[in-house]
Amino acid sequence: MLRVLIGALLCLLVAAAPAPAAERAPKGWLGAMADGPLLDQGFTGRSAEYDLMVRSGVGGVRISVPWAIMQPERDGRIDYSVVDIVLEQTAPRGIDVLPAVTSVPAWAARHPGDPNSPPDGTAGYVGFVEALVRRYGPGGSFWAERSHLPAQPIRQWQIWNEPNMGFAWSDQPFAADYVALLRASRERIKQVDPGAQVLLAGLVGRSWQGLSKIYAAGGRGLFDAVAIHPFTLKPDNTLKILRRVRKVMVANGDGSTPMQLTELSWPAAKGKRVKFTMGFETTEGGQASRLADVLPRLLEVRRRYRIGGVYWLTWISQASPSIDNDPFAFAGLRYLGNGGAVGSRPALEVYDRFARR
Repeated sequence: MLRVLIGALLCLLVAAAPAPAAERAPKGWLGAMADGPLLDQGFTGRSAEYDLMVRSGVGGVRISVPWAIMQPERDGRIDYSVVDIVLEQTAPRGIDVLPAVTSVPAWAARHPGDPNSPPDGTAGYVGFVEALVRRYGPGGSFWAERSHLPAQPIRQWQIWNEPNMGFAWSDQPFAADYVALLRASRERIKQVDPGAQVLLAGLVGRSWQGLSKIYAAGGRGLFDAVAIHPFTLKPDNTLKILRRVRKVMVANGDGSTPMQLTELSWPAAKGKRVKFTMGFETTEGGQASRLADVLPRLLEVRRRYRIGGVYWLTWISQASPSIDNDPFAFAGLRYLGNGGAVGSRPALEVYDRFARR
């Protein structure tokens, strides 16, 4: 009888024991793209959006730093306002910033008049990157000018965006030219801030093939993390893309190098007025369900694939009712509607619950 009672007690203890806790998202692991209305000087709700980011668990924001807009004239003054407007909000809230330095002004383009032209050589782009590091890096002039802000220097720099596609780098094949730009940029960044990290441009489409070409062109050792934009209709394929990328990295001796998903998105553009489609548009409900599906799976493979961060594209977007929109105008977790009304898509609740759990 005693043996029966002991057995029953053990069964009760096992049943009462808590199940192993699911791994939590590391602090700062989940981020969002800051663009659209957040960069509009006339948007009065900017501060409230950044407050909501913090409450929703956003640990970092990625921004596009458009050289073409910021320095349109050769040897001209650089207009830093597009970056300043972000750091004035992120620094007091302890949000990290990842800049992707993109686009080329006509005076520095290989093909003037082509908005997708690569730079003509590396000197102009590298000089611009150096100016950014000196302004926003450790001890930078931005922090000296704004002593009321807690210093939150930028320590990661992403060199270009999606150069493996003609819509971002018109001269294809791209790898030899891009690796030359990457090498020169890394050397200059490390001269100014030896502790800075250099991220590969986000690769899109058959990203693993683009990465193979970068390695073949001598790119190994020129970046501290690989960046991937795994756009696809099904979350299953997101993981498939990452497996293929990691396989290429291992084959090239980069098995210990981390990767980041610097853009992840399912635009809620299905049935909306858009000028083109990309094949992975969905509804607002589909956007939320795909995000709920993929985030736990990315967290599950985080250590295996060394995923250093995931950025949703985008935090807040705005679609025009009178023109055909880019599908990403419907990608925001938040949206700015007609008349300035701001609202949230169901995907924000999913993001919030996952990021803060």
